[in-house]
Amino acid sequence: MIGAPRNGKVKRIEAHRKNGQVIAFSAEGSILAVYPATVGSEDNPSPKGTHKVNGVARDPKYVYNPKINFQQGNNTQKLETP
Repeated sequence: MIGAPRNGKVKRIEAHRKNGQVIAFSAEGSILAVYPATVGSEDNPSPKGTHKVNGVARDPKYVYNPKINFQQGNNTQKLETP
């Protein structure tokens, strides 16, 4: 259910692969935001465990680089999308 935007400082973020969601929690444990997400795949599994967020990028560009990430199909060119 979509509700009104919530304000607060995010203390913890959890990525749930099976549910396909990323959830942001406050210090008190209340949910501040829930986003749909594709979290890894058989070809490109996501890392497991606890990780630290070092920064946030607002409206980042997605960069696909087959030399760094993986090659998708016959594409060998670096691509950027908004």
